[in-house]
Amino acid sequence: MENLLNFTKEYWFILAPLLILVIWVLVSLARKGVLKKLNFAGIELEFDRSTEKKTSFELFSRSDSSEFAQRFEKLAHEADRIVLIGTGINILHRDPVLLDLLDRVSKNKCQLEIYLANPFSRQIESRLIEEEIGNIKPPVGKQGLIQRVETILEKQKELGYPPNFVLSLFSNYPTVAMFIVDTDYFLYPYGFALLGNLSPVMQFSRNRPTDRPMVDFMEGQYQRIKSSSTDAQMVMDVYHRRKVSLDKLTPCAVYLIPEAESPLYKFGSQIVGFDVYENRQILSPFAPYVGDAGEFGFHLTVADALYLYHQRDMDLLQKEIEFVVQGLPPIKLELQFKDGFPDKGSVSILCQESQGLLEYLHHEMVSRFYRVAAGSNYDLGAANPNRDENPGRAKWMIQHYHAPYILQKFQPHFTLLTNLPAVPAERKKILDEIERMYYEQVSQSHIELQSIFVLRRPQLARPWQIAKEISFG
Repeated sequence: MENLLNFTKEYWFILAPLLILVIWVLVSLARKGVLKKLNFAGIELEFDRSTEKKTSFELFSRSDSSEFAQRFEKLAHEADRIVLIGTGINILHRDPVLLDLLDRVSKNKCQLEIYLANPFSRQIESRLIEEEIGNIKPPVGKQGLIQRVETILEKQKELGYPPNFVLSLFSNYPTVAMFIVDTDYFLYPYGFALLGNLSPVMQFSRNRPTDRPMVDFMEGQYQRIKSSSTDAQMVMDVYHRRKVSLDKLTPCAVYLIPEAESPLYKFGSQIVGFDVYENRQILSPFAPYVGDAGEFGFHLTVADALYLYHQRDMDLLQKEIEFVVQGLPPIKLELQFKDGFPDKGSVSILCQESQGLLEYLHHEMVSRFYRVAAGSNYDLGAANPNRDENPGRAKWMIQHYHAPYILQKFQPHFTLLTNLPAVPAERKKILDEIERMYYEQVSQSHIELQSIFVLRRPQLARPWQIAKEISFG
C-alpha cells in the first residue's frame, strides 16, 4: 500500500489529466444520450438528462438575409417536394431561386406548391394596412401582391400549367410564413406592424425527434391552408372580369324567412311556387308571372345572392352571422301590399322596421359578406341593374360591393311576382286577384321574425336551399 501511495504521488501529474479526460468523455457521452448508465465497482450510475437542451432548430437573423437564402437555395435545388406559404414570399423574387425552381418544375424534378395571399381578401387588406403603421414601410402593398401573383401565373402559363406546379391564394389573416423542403421546415412569424422580411427564420427537421411537435404543427397548418385556398387563375379572372364558370364558385345568400306555419309564409310560398323549408315546388296560380322569384322562395333579402370563392368562406360567414345576432331581439316588421315595387314589373309586400335592427343586419352583411365575395349576378354577367335611376352609383357599388341596391338603396320587401304583363287590363286583373288573396289569407299587418337564414345553391339549375338557420338572442 505504501508503495502504491508513493507511486501515485510520483506520477500524479500524469494520472490527474487522464482522470479529467475520462470524466469529460463520460459526461459528453451522457449529454449526447450515448451513455445513459454506468456500472463502476458494483455501483450503478444513471445520468439525469432533464436539463438537456430540448430543441435543436437552427435560427437565421432575418428572412431576407443572404445566409437564409443560400441555405434555402441549396436545399431546394435537390428537393423533391417544395411548399411555400406566405403573403408575398420575398425569396421568390431572388432571380436565381425562382429560375432554378421553374427549371426543375419544367423537367419534372420536383413538386412545387405556392400559396400566396389573396390581395382582395378583407383579412389580407387588414394585414397590409397594419404594416403601413410600422417604422419601415412595405415596398409591395396590394398592387405589388397583384403583380406578384400575375408574374408567377405568367410563368405557370409559359410552362403549360404542369400538374407538379400549384399556385393558390389564401384569404385568412396571415400569422406565419412557412416553407417545406422535403424533410426541412422553415418558419418565420409576422409581427405586429412589422414586415415579414425582418423576422427571424427557424429551421426544423423531420429527422430530429426533438423537432417533431413543430414539424407536426407545420404539416397540419399546410393542410389547413391548402384545403381553404383558391386557384390563383380563377381569382385573377374574376378580378379582370373575364368569363368565369359560376359552377366553380360557391353561391350564398342571407335572408329573413317567416315561420313555416305562419299565414304570411303559406301565402307567399304558394304565390312564388316554391317551399324553401321543404325544398319542393308548388303549383302557383300565377306561374307565368312569377319570374325569377320562384328560384329563391319567399324571403326578405338581407344580403344578395353572392358567389364566394370557397366553401370555407361560407362556413366563416355563418360564424360571423352567429356573432352579429348575439343578443338581438326579434325583428318586428310592418307589412304593406305594394304594386310596382321594386320595379314596374313586380308586386311585393313592403316592410317597415322602426328599431333599426334590420338596417343593422344589412350593414353588417355589406361589411362582412359583400366584401369577401368573388362577385354577384350583376358583375358576373347574369343580371342588370335595370331598376336604378342612377347608373353611376350602381356601377360604383357593383365595382366595390358587387350589388347596387344596398346601403341607402336597401329597401326590404318580400317579392311575390316579377313578371307582370304590360297590358293594363290584364295586369289589373292579376293584381286584384292576388291582393284579394293576400287580405283574405294574411290578416296580420305585422310579423315578428326570430331567425336569419343562410342559403346555398348546390346546382345552378336548381332552386336555393336553406343551409343554416341562426336564431337571434
